[in-house]
Amino acid sequence: MRNKLFSVCLYVALAFAAISCNKTDFFVTSTEETASVMTKSFNPLSHDPQTPIDFFSEMDFKEWTEIASIDDRFKACNVPRSYLTGMTTEAIAKSLIHYPLNYLILFYDDPREAVKLVLSKSNLHQEFIQRTDAARVITELFASLSIDMSTEKCDFDNDYEIVSYSNGLFIEYFISSGCIPGIFDGHYSMLLGQTAQAKLSQRESEHETFSSFSKYPLIEITEKIRERWEDSPSVTDSISLRSYAVSIQTFFKQSIHGFHFDEMTNAEIIYFTNTALSQYPNATLRGPASSKYNCHSYAWYDSSTTNETWINAEYNDVLQLSKFWTNDLYVSSTQSDAERAYYSSGDHSAVVLPSGKFLSKWGAGPLMEHDYNYCPYDYSNMQYYAERTTPLYFFTPINGNSPILVNQTNTYNFDPTFDFNYSVYVQYNEASSPTPFTFTEFGPGFYYLTCYTEGYYVLYLKGYRNGNCIADARKDIIVLNY
Repeated sequence: MRNKLFSVCLYVALAFAAISCNKTDFFVTSTEETASVMTKSFNPLSHDPQTPIDFFSEMDFKEWTEIASIDDRFKACNVPRSYLTGMTTEAIAKSLIHYPLNYLILFYDDPREAVKLVLSKSNLHQEFIQRTDAARVITELFASLSIDMSTEKCDFDNDYEIVSYSNGLFIEYFISSGCIPGIFDGHYSMLLGQTAQAKLSQRESEHETFSSFSKYPLIEITEKIRERWEDSPSVTDSISLRSYAVSIQTFFKQSIHGFHFDEMTNAEIIYFTNTALSQYPNATLRGPASSKYNCHSYAWYDSSTTNETWINAEYNDVLQLSKFWTNDLYVSSTQSDAERAYYSSGDHSAVVLPSGKFLSKWGAGPLMEHDYNYCPYDYSNMQYYAERTTPLYFFTPINGNSPILVNQTNTYNFDPTFDFNYSVYVQYNEASSPTPFTFTEFGPGFYYLTCYTEGYYVLYLKGYRNGNCIADARKDIIVLNY
């Protein structure tokens, strides 16, 4: 293994470490297809097609971390198709292990979406899945891989057996995605299933190192194989996965489907946090990694590091996240007035700080303060929102009778559970007349009303937040004299 210079910084207050790996001799080479960041040793005319591409062997890693947008990072490490067609399948497969963007698997709410993104952007992966021997090669390679959680393991180590957590996990999700033809029903599927089950058993036994997060792709592999080989036993009954669905509410009580997940292990928390810091050193750490909450939950539901609810943007193929800004607390705004941002092309949400910086949770990774484009997400279709400053009408029903009789005392009530400063009052249609009623509160949300003159009355309910009336309800009351 090559010698490396590690810079380790211990964050005592947060009880986790940060690490970065630096290398020298940044080199850019242009192809007929796209500009690519390659090592000096990579030359399409002289490079051995049986040798894996070593993306970072002589690349200045600091230059890589200065690339802000995820799209530019994809462009920077792309490989010309004309060269890939001459590479052996084994060399391409080993190149996948150290692909520079494997770390995305850690920071997407659904790691399978990270795989889809890489497959849509990377010539390397597209070439691999077209090979007729891809299933055999990746299965044999998978069987020889083991994950090293050590903080001294860079994601770009030139090692094809002992690999980093993110590289190993990406290969597992790449396999479980089913994008490799014949991977689950070919001659090598039994070896694939046996390997996945063995890795599951190992991670179950090393419960202080591996949490449920690391088990999902292996479970998906074994279950997909079991579906094709019906005599294979299910593994999920013997695997400890502790998560359950919960229901939460938006500010105005719209229902949102969420989850409570187990926390990751300390080793995983450190690794996720280290990876974010090494890949994006110009961002600022604001909270450690956690699998208990994600970006959508932090931005829209509970902006604290004690949050324990995970919210997916979609539920039952519907964008449930839109409930937060549809007849609710948030409304569409300009970028300059924004308090929240939604990356509609990147499945990501962020709090917009007064400084213009963004504060967001990176999947199961850490809470980071960053520029809007300096993050692992596609920012091409940003949507901005701010808290409403105008009323949402009829936000809650006011219960009580109408019409009523003169001199009769009637009870009116409403749900006072919204986080408002309330203003409740009655208005009579003859504004110049002496007030012909008594209106008294006898409990939170409960009022007595006695009217002494027939006519038209209105009971108003207004809710204030930060000095703005953002909710308005009313009840029209007819008073009769007979």
